[in-house]
Amino acid sequence: MEDAPSPQTPLPNQYSLSLFSNKGNKYDIVFTNTDNYLSIHCQKENESNKIYKETIHLNDLKKIKYFSICDSICEALITLNSNLRNKGIILEEKIDELVLTIPLNHPLSKEIIFHLKLEVKESNDILNDLLNMIIKLNEKVDNQEKEIDQLKKRVNELEKKKENNEINQHSSDNPIYNLINNDNNNYKNYNSNSNNKYNNRFNNNNYGKDLYPKNSLLSQSNLIKNEIEEMSIKNWIHGLNNKISFKLLFRMSINGKLAIHFHANCDNKGKTLFIIETDENIRIGGYTPISWNMDQNKYGDNFWLINFKQMFITPILYQDRNKRGGMICNMNYGPSFLDFLVIKNNDLTKGYIENEAFFKECGLKTKSFNIKEIEVFQVKIKYN
Repeated sequence: MEDAPSPQTPLPNQYSLSLFSNKGNKYDIVFTNTDNYLSIHCQKENESNKIYKETIHLNDLKKIKYFSICDSICEALITLNSNLRNKGIILEEKIDELVLTIPLNHPLSKEIIFHLKLEVKESNDILNDLLNMIIKLNEKVDNQEKEIDQLKKRVNELEKKKENNEINQHSSDNPIYNLINNDNNNYKNYNSNSNNKYNNRFNNNNYGKDLYPKNSLLSQSNLIKNEIEEMSIKNWIHGLNNKISFKLLFRMSINGKLAIHFHANCDNKGKTLFIIETDENIRIGGYTPISWNMDQNKYGDNFWLINFKQMFITPILYQDRNKRGGMICNMNYGPSFLDFLVIKNNDLTKGYIENEAFFKECGLKTKSFNIKEIEVFQVKIKYN
């Protein structure tokens, strides 16, 4: 009886290789069969956002005599794999590419050279991923705020009902009394829960905030100290005859300490006011009549900084633009003004005042300072 033919072994579609470059960095290299193309992917160890790549069609590969007899990429992979253990394989790092040189066991084809081009995951893609995460977190914060507002409203409604109906406040058997107290306790426990990271904004300096309008600075800010400061800011922005409202967009202790956190919450919001508090409890403010973004620097006539120590403003005059103020719009910068205030390197906890006169007037000891808190508000003006 004739032996049954053994099944044919499938041809491989992929080979891999680990190699150190001329600079001592370790790279993982993968050779893959991709639809009649030889695809080469090379990635530096622990750097997932950088990929070096080259793709070669079978017809181009067959122009090399060593691979001329190969009828498929799989055959070319087998032929190539027989040389991947040769001594003398070189991986050379250049500015935007890697050059891979593989010695070949062939008298007429001594080596094959691959030029692997750098394909960096776009910084904007990375930023977008981070911004999407921030947006989702902000949505959670908003949902928590809505729950708190609903709970407040419920408590107020029950308190009014309790007063109007003259319910016996000392009767523990009264179901309405118990409902009011349970809701009050739920609200207090919810707000006092130190483990609730979304509630910190309600736990700081809140005494008396409900006495002021919800769209005022005093009702939202932990850095504005009194009515005189708020009235002065309103007057500087557009006079006291116009109605000016504020909406908290960003608080560093809540929303994050990176520049991308600032831009995720504050870009394209129109007029803004920001307040900075240093670790020495010195406060500096700033106003922009146009939106922040990450595209390019902007110039205008109505940028200014606030010196809270002496309660006066300093117009931002940028000398290279006919004495017009300039705001720095860059993904690595926080709220910054050209030639005056700089918060850079994607770190909101470090600041620098370039204008010598201003930093002395503010009470700062040095031009560089550590930042404890930043608040940014959207400014809306209703003209009379």
